[in-house]
Amino acid sequence: MTTLGDIRTALRLDLGDPGALHWDDDALDRHIARALSELGTAIPRELAVSLATTPGSRELSLASIDGLIEVEAVEYPAGLIPPAFVRFATWNESLTLHTAGAPDGSDALVFCTALHTLDGTGTTLPPHLEHVLATGAAAYAGLEMAARTGGQLNLNGNAPLIGASGAVAGVLGAYLVLYPHARVFVLFRIVIPIPLPVPALWMLAVWIATQVFYALVGSDEPVAWWAHIGGVIAGAILAVLMKRRDVPLFGGR
Repeated sequence: MTTLGDIRTALRLDLGDPGALHWDDDALDRHIARALSELGTAIPRELAVSLATTPGSRELSLASIDGLIEVEAVEYPAGLIPPAFVRFATWNESLTLHTAGAPDGSDALVFCTALHTLDGTGTTLPPHLEHVLATGAAAYAGLEMAARTGGQLNLNGNAPLIGASGAVAGVLGAYLVLYPHARVFVLFRIVIPIPLPVPALWMLAVWIATQVFYALVGSDEPVAWWAHIGGVIAGAILAVLMKRRDVPLFGGR
């Protein structure tokens, strides 16, 4: 029977981390447990649990059913043909039988759904769902790694930034390799703004140098300088790779 250790080993292979360099066992177990809970909620196990009633009482405790999600039906008394299904109500871990007379101590059969279990001895998860569990756990582990990596790339930062400036920088990078000699108008202000035509290469070179300067030296402004630099590089590379054949590089003369 598949155990937690088996799922963990398969997960390490999927993540390319057989030597446990990036995730320790506790971290992977946490991701597996989260994926198991989500999977169990979507595709729960179906149970038929026999519970003894107390003579004279319509109350039944559901505390013994681990991971209970929902009670679907109750048969009382159990074992009759045809089955004697009765109305009921649930509240927290208590079930109340809506029977004409009080139970006499006979067993009640509770049909319910519950979360799957997985530990060092085995699992209730069907074999065909084990790869789904591993895939979900790998997704959560990858999300953790992405968040960790993003935090490491946020050099000297203490807060996330949201904006489209990186994408705009990508457009500038693409323009730089496609039309560096095109003249663009820059507003130069002495007393009033004056539009000055300058080659795009000059303007973008000054702008890129400014981004590199503030990225290396630092700034109190909440600006993602590294995102601008990365956007320019990505835009320039993608423009070379994705441009139409009839569009020359370094044009705009």
